[in-house]
Amino acid sequence: MKASRMSSFDERAARAADVLAAAWPEFVSYAELERQGIDRPAQTVYELELAGYGIEHTAHGVRLEPGARRTTDQALPGRRVSRAGRPSPGR
Repeated sequence: MKASRMSSFDERAARAADVLAAAWPEFVSYAELERQGIDRPAQTVYELELAGYGIEHTAHGVRLEPGARRTTDQALPGRRVSRAGRPSPGR
């Protein structure tokens, strides 16, 4: 059961990252992420941050930090620490 939960996250996270990348530089609301088929969008965005994606949060929604955009053929990155000491997306 644990493996299926992990693959479910991988699919959600990849889809959410793709939606955020496609919308960049615009912010995407959690409601829009849900309309795009992302189950539990707030949790998924949080988990993307834990995976190393830089996410900007505003009252208008969320977006990837500049330079954190990914393409659909990239795998989710491992966690790396940037010079600022914050997790940064893998490249």
